[in-house]
Amino acid sequence: SPERMRIESYERRLERLLPGNGSCAEGTAFITVLSNETYVPGALCLHQSLMRVQTSCPLFLVADVSIGGVSWRRLQQRYGASRTLRFDTLEASLEAYDRAGRGRADHKLMQGRRLAEHTLMQGVTTASWARGTQQKLMMWAFPGFRKAVFLDIDLLVLANLDALSRQPPFSAVAGLPFSKKVFNSGVMVFEPSLRTASELIALSKGNGARVKTYLEARGSSHLSDQSILNHYYRGNWTRLPWGYNAHRRLFSLEAKLASRLEIAAIHFINRPKPWEVPRAHAAAIAVKGRRIDPLVSKWHTACPEFALPVERVSARTPHHLAHRRGGESTLVHRGSRTSG
Repeated sequence: SPERMRIESYERRLERLLPGNGSCAEGTAFITVLSNETYVPGALCLHQSLMRVQTSCPLFLVADVSIGGVSWRRLQQRYGASRTLRFDTLEASLEAYDRAGRGRADHKLMQGRRLAEHTLMQGVTTASWARGTQQKLMMWAFPGFRKAVFLDIDLLVLANLDALSRQPPFSAVAGLPFSKKVFNSGVMVFEPSLRTASELIALSKGNGARVKTYLEARGSSHLSDQSILNHYYRGNWTRLPWGYNAHRRLFSLEAKLASRLEIAAIHFINRPKPWEVPRAHAAAIAVKGRRIDPLVSKWHTACPEFALPVERVSARTPHHLAHRRGGESTLVHRGSRTSG
């Protein structure tokens, strides 16, 4: 039918990357989030891979206060001291916004954030997930830019991403291979706004409209940033070409589609992360009975100096690495799931 042909033509266009001239749109920044020490190698590799493709957009790192010492100094050397900041800077901006009375339901929002802080102390697993969710949503409070492109810390960049700086907010990549109707939150184009940040954080704590949990992993008792954002932007987001957020499950479950795509960034969802797999151990580690896909080797080729040394992971068995989840955002569709 004509409608089917139109859809197929549209989806074929999503197999190609956006045209671009290698320059960054004025007033746009790339932003990534570092929530804990175990992701420091990912942060270093993300920066290196972006520099390798000669990005023109500035890349900022927003880190948890727990990142310190040698790791923090190393990150500042890579990113630059002026492009590394702490989450408490964004938190202070939100609190000032609420005190000025410009937020929606200011008193409830402040209560919600204080409740969130209290929740972070209630158990390691829930705290880790809640903290990561809150921190990712706080990116909407990022100051000084009209537009921002969020890049997850576990991305490996293979091609220039500057064309994303010219896409309208809100834009993201559909959560293939599980769904074309919802997006994965690993790559997003958005407009920073204190009001939006306040509304998103309120949603994360149940202040306001009920957020459906059908995007969550089975048995989850908490919401991921991915579900909250899909709820907030439902029916109001622009689809980016799939190659800007090609996660490893796409290559294994939709190999034919993946072979047709122009790939700009590989998203290493789920554990183990590639830096947790020493090159010598990669062949011995299986995920759900399958060998690690060759994408891990691609990460090691791009960033060999950031992989954990063998002695740092020798105590972890292949089974432990293959099934550790570690509080990431999860997208579930028709019985399958993929982390953000």
